[in-house]
Amino acid sequence: MSDNDQPEIPSAPNDGGNTENSSATTVAAANDETAPDAPAEKAPRRRLPFRIFLLLWGVALAICAAVASYLFAEYDGANRGGYFVIVTLYAMVGAAALSDAAFRKIPNRFSYAALISALALNLAIAPLCEAWNWREVSAWIGANSGNWGVAGESLKGFGLCVLVGVVSFAARGLGGGDVKIIAALGALAGWSLSISILLNTLLVALAVGVINLAFRGALFQNLQILLGRIIHLIWLRDFSSPLKFKNSESPFCLSLLIALVLLPYVNLNAWLREIMP
Repeated sequence: MSDNDQPEIPSAPNDGGNTENSSATTVAAANDETAPDAPAEKAPRRRLPFRIFLLLWGVALAICAAVASYLFAEYDGANRGGYFVIVTLYAMVGAAALSDAAFRKIPNRFSYAALISALALNLAIAPLCEAWNWREVSAWIGANSGNWGVAGESLKGFGLCVLVGVVSFAARGLGGGDVKIIAALGALAGWSLSISILLNTLLVALAVGVINLAFRGALFQNLQILLGRIIHLIWLRDFSSPLKFKNSESPFCLSLLIALVLLPYVNLNAWLREIMP
């Protein structure tokens, strides 16, 4: 049978001369046979229940606190301090970079939780520790007080990063998830540290972008596929899950993480201060 041939419709049984009903039945049957198959509905994405997500977030903060406590106990002789903020900052940016590099998306639950946690730490917890003269706890937290106090530094850093993020988003340089992570970074790191991180990120993003351009976008396409399959292996126990990504620009949070890791060794802000009168 050719593609234009229609299957033969069997005649309807005698219904007492009611030809109208039998015609309608025949036409309906023909339409059912020739109608194209309806597209299959997409399976809903798996999402963690909110209670489970809050539990995981609490566990992550507890791990950061434990690591910070160990560093504080081992290296407090150098009077460095700031371990909880530093460890939390690395953990937050690292998790965002992993999600951004693997799926080019940062979940809203994660970014909003990071932002709320940063604001709560620097606007409520750290100022209370200073007001009650809890010096060891304040040193362990390591919130940047500066000339504006802990809350002032946090709000200034938050405002700076929101401004940079919104302008970049309007210029289509960043996504919405990137803007929220930058805002959380500013609220957590404060004004002066945020400037150093942002300047380093600009330098790193420029270098990474040039490298990615040399590979015509395929470098981060392969990185997405690799990280995505690893996450699928851990989460779904399926390494062969087909993940399709187009050649794309470098993920911003990955550049942010590299800039943060290089900050103790490469500080563009400090170099500019030395050069400028």
